[in-house]
Amino acid sequence: MSKRILYISYDGMLEPLGESQVLQYAKALSENYGHSFTILSFEKSSDLKNKKNVERINSFVHSFNGKWIPLTYHKSPTLLATLFDIATGTLLAIRLNRKKKFHFLHTRSYVSALIGLLIKITTKTPFIFDMRGFWADEKVDTGSWSKGVLYKSVKWLEKQYLIHASAVISLSKAGIKEMMTFDYLDSNSDMKKFHCVSTCTNLDNFSISKKKPAHPLTLGYVGNAQGWYMFEPVLEIYQILLKRDSNSKFEIVNQNDHEYIRNLFKKKNTPLQNVTIQSLTHDQVPSAISQMDFTAFFIKPFYSKIASAPTKLGEFLAMGIPCLTGPGIGDVEEILNDFNSGLVVHSNESLNISFEKFLEIISSSPTKENCRKTAEKYFSLERGVFQYNHIYKNINTDLFKTQVVEEANL
Repeated sequence: MSKRILYISYDGMLEPLGESQVLQYAKALSENYGHSFTILSFEKSSDLKNKKNVERINSFVHSFNGKWIPLTYHKSPTLLATLFDIATGTLLAIRLNRKKKFHFLHTRSYVSALIGLLIKITTKTPFIFDMRGFWADEKVDTGSWSKGVLYKSVKWLEKQYLIHASAVISLSKAGIKEMMTFDYLDSNSDMKKFHCVSTCTNLDNFSISKKKPAHPLTLGYVGNAQGWYMFEPVLEIYQILLKRDSNSKFEIVNQNDHEYIRNLFKKKNTPLQNVTIQSLTHDQVPSAISQMDFTAFFIKPFYSKIASAPTKLGEFLAMGIPCLTGPGIGDVEEILNDFNSGLVVHSNESLNISFEKFLEIISSSPTKENCRKTAEKYFSLERGVFQYNHIYKNINTDLFKTQVVEEANL
């Protein structure tokens, strides 16, 4: 049975993340399974000024008979701005729900989930909590919040979402396992509404690289070098590579950290002559990845990261590029071990020794195929769409049917 869905996202559709992790799913779910989407998103003012991009996204949504309603995202003062957005979004969602009689709301992350919870309280319409990770704990882990009133308030809201949502979607099985330890959840009765859907990749955009690993090897890096990510261990990997072959190359794709990266190279007395640092659009990234032999990235192993799934992992694996990374990040270790498509370096291990083991993976003849198999099993858009459709079909809409019958009898 196809469903009418109000999808609410506090991430903008005009941002690359919204386009790849919301719109691609919505299009496939609409075309393959007949679901109807109204997408309510909060967009940055600067993005809304780009009329050409606004029209492009609008046309894309119309292409699968969806409707997109962009609201303006307000940033400051932080708390008041967010509360204003929540109030605006809730009032609009109530009006839309009265008109279209949605079967349920799909809410992406914590702010959107509050709108979903309020709608359920006021109209009894079910909602999905697509949590994307432990947001409050992420804020504490990065030092943005203390474990004060704001943190405790958001954790209280998290509890309400987990209890009252008709379905909860986590990026990792490790995240679900952790939530099943929460004292207000019953692992026997609540487990059935928890689902793992990792960040997925349109594999059609990331074909397996035809480049065969050869000396000198090329290390690749895509994404942020600060924040959650630790660039120093990656630089150390490059230093190890240089000792093996001074002509080794390092291809870096990064938007905002060029100065930081160059300063780190200088601090570590590492030459830059075989290093390329460039900013690329998302559609240019596959071409850059195709020139790499392997990638390395390390994320700070905070508590909150057990519920994470790095988007870049699926993209590299889809192109047959093996990955060297650190522990404690969602299901990454299990995923890489499944087809021997990478290696996780634990804190008690030497990077030198681990890299020697990793070289065996790089040089193995089936590695590219193994990486692609891993991407197809864990990160394909088709898999994610199939999982979402299964969740959508099994949302309890008995209450919705009751409301329709009652209104028809008025």
